[in-house]
Amino acid sequence: IITGAIAYGAPLAIAGAGHLLLNYGDRLVIERLLGLDAVATYSVPYDIAERLGDVLLFPAQLAVVPIIFRLWAEQGHDATAQFVSRVLTYMIAVLIPVATLYLIFSREVIVLLASSKYEESAALTPYILPGVLLGSLNFIVVVGHTLQKNTGRLALNVAAATILNVLLNLLLIPRWHLVGAALATTIAYAALVAANYAQSRSVVEFRVDGAVIRKSVFA
Repeated sequence: IITGAIAYGAPLAIAGAGHLLLNYGDRLVIERLLGLDAVATYSVPYDIAERLGDVLLFPAQLAVVPIIFRLWAEQGHDATAQFVSRVLTYMIAVLIPVATLYLIFSREVIVLLASSKYEESAALTPYILPGVLLGSLNFIVVVGHTLQKNTGRLALNVAAATILNVLLNLLLIPRWHLVGAALATTIAYAALVAANYAQSRSVVEFRVDGAVIRKSVFA
C-alpha cells in the first residue's frame, strides 16, 4: 500500500511544485530583467485573473473530481465520459461571457482592487487572461491520467510546460517586455492543457456540446 501510494503521490507532489514555478517563475525572470516595479505591474492583472478563475471553477473542482472517480468505479467509461464532457462544456460556457465582461471592464476592476497606480497594467489582461483561465480548466483535462494512475505523465507535462514558460520569458521579455511575459504564460498553459487533453482522450472521450458553446458566445 505504501509503495503504491508513493508511486501515485510523489509525481503529484512534483507536479504541484512545477505548477508553483509555472505560476511564479515568470516573475523571477521579470525581476531580473526589468526590476521589481515591473513585477508589481505584471502581478496585478495576473493575480486578479487567477482569482477570477478560482472563484468560477475551484468550487466545481472540489465537487466534480470525487464524482468522476465514483462514476469510473461504479458505472464505467461511458457514464464517466458523458459526465466529464458535460462539465467541460458548461465550464467553457460560463467562462466565455465572464471573461468577455472582465476584458471590457478590466481597467475599472484593477483601479477598484489595486488603485489607479496600476491602471495601465490593464493593457496586459488580453494577453494574460486566456492562459490563466486555461490553467483553471487543467483539472478536468487530466482525468485520463488520474483515472489510470498515470501521474508520472502528468508531472512530466507540468515540468515541460514550466521549462517552456521560462524559456519563452527569456526570449520574449527582452523584446516585448511585460507583454512578452504575458504571452509566455498563455502559450505555456495552452501547451499544457493541449497535451493533457490529447493524452486523456485515449482514456475518456471529451465531447464538447457545440450548441451550448454557441449560445454562450452569442450571450
